[in-house]
Amino acid sequence: MTSPWKTLGVTFNASETEIRQAYLRLARQCHPDKNPNDPKATKTFQKLQDAYEVLRNGHFLDRGSSDTTPETQETTPKRMPTFVCRPQVTVNLSINRSSKSYSGHPDSNAKFYSVFQKLFREISFWEMKCKQNTSKLPPPSFERSSTPLKDVKTFYKYWAEFSTKMYVRPKGTHNWVLISTKPPSKTSVKSVQQHREQFNTEVRSLVNFLLKQDERLNQK
Repeated sequence: MTSPWKTLGVTFNASETEIRQAYLRLARQCHPDKNPNDPKATKTFQKLQDAYEVLRNGHFLDRGSSDTTPETQETTPKRMPTFVCRPQVTVNLSINRSSKSYSGHPDSNAKFYSVFQKLFREISFWEMKCKQNTSKLPPPSFERSSTPLKDVKTFYKYWAEFSTKMYVRPKGTHNWVLISTKPPSKTSVKSVQQHREQFNTEVRSLVNFLLKQDERLNQK
């Protein structure tokens, strides 16, 4: 498998923003509609999509663990990441809804922006993998506390009207299994649609909660 970092032209330690910017730039350049005379355009564009899907959601075991030498404090990667292909994933849409859970720096690992950034990245990843999803560009990301107001509003506009193309099924209270491929053969069309509607409702409910908590919307 070609390195996704090489495909997108980013470094091994590239940030999420850098990865997204690289993907959008190349996607615009390589889109088949802009290259009608290139027989390889569709394949090239698909490679870009695949690379972005892998990197934006960290679908590999790690980015390489590190050894730190106390004397020099220099860090050297031990190994390259191992990629993981999963047919489905479970997400929880009720995580830490109490505003009291988010005291401290908002971008730290267990705080407001990091928690919900990870959740929406997960949903976006599986939405992009779904064959029924014909959109070529990824959904807006939740991002960080420093994200410009324009991008924050774009996020909320999209997700407030979110309608999934995935196959989803409930798994306990507020837990949902996201499936990018077709559902089991015994799953009826009616139940598929019912589950999608339930999932959409829960996602939109979460977005309404975030709208009331997100301090970025107070920017002038």
